[in-house]
Amino acid sequence: EIYLTDECFSENADELCYKYCQKAIECCPSNPEVYQTKANYLLTKSDNEEACSLLLQGISLWLPDQMENKEEQDSQLIGGVETPSYYSRITCAKLLIEVEQYEKAQQVLEGLIKDDDEVLGVWYLMGG
Repeated sequence: EIYLTDECFSENADELCYKYCQKAIECCPSNPEVYQTKANYLLTKSDNEEACSLLLQGISLWLPDQMENKEEQDSQLIGGVETPSYYSRITCAKLLIEVEQYEKAQQVLEGLIKDDDEVLGVWYLMGG
């Protein structure tokens, strides 16, 4: 995120951002947010195909189990992987929409609505 804001004009910012995103994935391959961060970076580089692949890889760590355990709202730990924060899942849904993964985005958004149905931005993203 810093690369996309404060440090975007720094020397080697692009290479360092890529390097640190890759290092984060290597260090924490079970953390879905590292895939999302790298996907966000790749979208700024217009590499939508690779960004989509990373987003799908990241959500595969938690979304299928969330869909199976719809009744267990209180569980933050799904399949041994901590469910990303509410805000992170909103960002994930936005990125999925950007890479035209509408069905996956809808699944993420439905989970968000189940957690808190009073967030208007989520309803907006759902189209309703």
